[in-house]
Amino acid sequence: MIEKKDRFVTVDTQFDGYSNSLLIGDYNWWFLNDLIIEDWAKLTMSKGYERKGMVIKFATAEDRLQFLLRWS
Repeated sequence: MIEKKDRFVTVDTQFDGYSNSLLIGDYNWWFLNDLIIEDWAKLTMSKGYERKGMVIKFATAEDRLQFLLRWS
């Protein structure tokens, strides 16, 4: 089982036009919770996010931080 601390890995380098990204480290947890996360993001985050494969891309550093504070 992957520990909670390894659920996401921050990516601070430029990736596909975004510099505020996370790498999903626990894809099983993501799969079990993705609908809840989607609903939360639509209601809470200013600009939302986009998932491409195992990477979550955020429009701002604040959105990424807000996501991490809630889901890490």
